Amino acid sequence: MFISTCGSSVTEAHHIDGNGTSQFVCSFPHVAGAAPVFGGNETAKLASDTVGAAMVPGYRITPANPADVVTYSVAGAFTVSAAGLVTTNSAVTTAGTYDLTATVGGDEDTQTIEYTVFTDAADPAISGDLTAKVAKDAARRTTVTTNYTVTDADTANGDGFTYELAANDEFEIGLFDGVLKTKATLGDGPYNLTLTVKDSKRTNPATAIIVVTVKKPPVFGGTGNTAKVAAGHAGAAMIPAYTVTDPDVGDTLIYTTQTPSFTVAGATGQVTSDASLSSGAADADADDKLWYELATNSEFEIGLLDGELKTKAAMGAGPYKLQLTVKDSKRSSVTETIVVSVNNKPVFDGTTAKVAAGTQNAAMIPAYTVTDADTGDTLVFSTQTANMAVVRATGLVTTDNALNAGDTGTYALAVTDGTATVTETITYTVFTNNADPVIGGTLTATVVKSATVGTTVTTNFAVTDADEANGDGFTYELADNSEFEIGLWDGVLKTKAAMGVGPYNLSLTVKDSKRTAATETIVVTVTSFAIKNSINYLSAILYLIAMKLVSQY
Repeated sequence: MFISTCGSSVTEAHHIDGNGTSQFVCSFPHVAGAAPVFGGNETAKLASDTVGAAMVPGYRITPANPADVVTYSVAGAFTVSAAGLVTTNSAVTTAGTYDLTATVGGDEDTQTIEYTVFTDAADPAISGDLTAKVAKDAARRTTVTTNYTVTDADTANGDGFTYELAANDEFEIGLFDGVLKTKATLGDGPYNLTLTVKDSKRTNPATAIIVVTVKKPPVFGGTGNTAKVAAGHAGAAMIPAYTVTDPDVGDTLIYTTQTPSFTVAGATGQVTSDASLSSGAADADADDKLWYELATNSEFEIGLLDGELKTKAAMGAGPYKLQLTVKDSKRSSVTETIVVSVNNKPVFDGTTAKVAAGTQNAAMIPAYTVTDADTGDTLVFSTQTANMAVVRATGLVTTDNALNAGDTGTYALAVTDGTATVTETITYTVFTNNADPVIGGTLTATVVKSATVGTTVTTNFAVTDADEANGDGFTYELADNSEFEIGLWDGVLKTKAAMGVGPYNLSLTVKDSKRTAATETIVVTVTSFAIKNSINYLSAILYLIAMKLVSQY
């Protein structure tokens, strides 16, 4: 049995298409004696002194039957299109009239249209929102809401517009009103529709692309249209065996129900019973499931049924403490705090470097730094630039070939913290390097034995090089030892492990860009206590003794 989709005053034909789907074709026969109807007023306006100018009608022609095809004819020195657009065959400068006839199936109506002329100096422009949405299952001739605007300074004089779409199978547009409608079954889209808008003089049309997104309906899936609920609890939540998904990424689903005694959360689809229900199961928890909720926050959300945690906004430095509540069907709940750490990506500060000329394997002296806000992250460096090499652990970049003084170039340096990778293009210049580095100053230092790992040890050595004025710089290295480390670029000495009684003789090597080295021994003495703190402590004891003596007199 086939159910008709046509009305009572139509002719219906039924067939099965190539996909096995029932299709109805409804035709609306013309009713004899029903001529097209002229509405509005029988006037028009026309751009002056322009061959082929279009009449801007103050009238509209409507067929008695929506499916009727209207044909047009016009008398005099004018032309009318199949859509009813009247244009001039020659330039017109004065007002006049034309007779327009609209015909359907032998029934016709003729009206005399009075037109005036105006000066058309401006051109139309299309602006605003050039996107639109339409449901995938929209019927033929469904209006698609658009939000673009068309402007023209001449509209105050009576100018108007016609709207046209480039050839396509799915959409059409009203010639005079610009109303966009479907004209066939839609695919998945999106559709890029070329819209052309012309004013009366027709010479400088405006063109834009309207992007129409096809919206697909939500889909019920899962294992069926069933659910279970805990007995004996008013407000108990339905545990669905179904799922609801939407093929359109970013759509917000809103849920409703008209079933008495049940309530649905519009944003989540969680259905609850208003009254307690009777049990039909031997074990009330046998088919129970869990619901997941997060306390209100701006950055994260969680799947109501699957507990999948996702980001929903840009994040700060973190960490975030998220209050998670898990409920079963009878709404018993447990709450815990989840701590989410946020990884901060490495950051480049500066993008230039200098390097010594005429030296193979010369080191880049960076004017940039690379830092990571996350304590404990290990940075690993790499480069894909030809004829460059990088020490992965330190970021020291060297040249494979000798470079010429005065030259410039670039290399791409990438750094990763294991989670995020950042790449920066570094611009370098080449300078003449004639001098060698020299280590001078005081080659001794002192540190307290109880100093924690990472404590800075104050040093007073100095490194000089006559080429520093040209951009030369230094790298600092210590011979292998278990207790101390030094900054490759800044030469800051720090502890890296618990220390013995010392002293420690540290072999320090300093190299410039061309890798010429200077080596000296730094002697680090380990003291049992901090002199400054000891003096403060002794002063405090003496003060207390003095105050005690004063109180006795």
